[in-house]
Amino acid sequence: MRTGTGRGDGGVGDRDEVCDEGRSVGTGRGTGVGTRSTAGGRSRRALLRAGAALAALPLAGVAGCGALTSTAPRFDFYVIEDLRPAPPAVSVSASTPPRVDRTLLLTYGATQALFDSDRIVFTRDGASRAYYQYSNWSERPGRRIVSLAEARLAQGGGFRAVAQTVAGVRGDQVLSLRLDELMHDDSVSPGVLRLGLTAELLDWHTRTIAARRTFSRTASVGSRDAKGAARAANVAVTELLDELATWTETSVAAVPRQASRP
Repeated sequence: MRTGTGRGDGGVGDRDEVCDEGRSVGTGRGTGVGTRSTAGGRSRRALLRAGAALAALPLAGVAGCGALTSTAPRFDFYVIEDLRPAPPAVSVSASTPPRVDRTLLLTYGATQALFDSDRIVFTRDGASRAYYQYSNWSERPGRRIVSLAEARLAQGGGFRAVAQTVAGVRGDQVLSLRLDELMHDDSVSPGVLRLGLTAELLDWHTRTIAARRTFSRTASVGSRDAKGAARAANVAVTELLDELATWTETSVAAVPRQASRP
């Protein structure tokens, strides 16, 4: 697990070098054929065979550029998932109100630069931080967790509606989620995935903080690589969403109803 801001540059350079060689062969094929025709006085059939052989070389070079080789670096992208299966769809009658008759909006809070990235963070010594070189998240974890929280809260049926602030929906309370930490800690044995999240419940109309809580989870990492860290992240995120959903519903219900109305 190497680090470096120029991840993949060496591998890309190697592939480009191969492609350049292929192109240089193609550029010189006309000159090669012309030399043979004037110096050797060969037959037309021999010239055609030589020209066909030279013309095939650049095609082989191009094919080599697109071929998968064991030495070429591969970039892996991991998707953070909520492992809790979605509840089966049920028909709810109009007379059955939600447990909390409010519209909840979610937003993505400011995250420190180290974790506000699609790169996977790890530590070997517990003090320094680094990125995996060829492994990334499919999207920035903070934003991904907000999307997963939106889906989980909406599926729970506890609110009148759940949406993100970017949707332009008018809501009663806003749940701001800030990712504090998502890191593979390999300084302990066995390694663990550390997840930290701060949630703030804001009243949309009074602009006051109704509730705040910091959540933290750890999950064992099965293998000392990015794949093991990604699997552990799914476990930690799922457990955190379990806790977050219960806390959010309770906290929103505790906000005085008159304070949430314009």
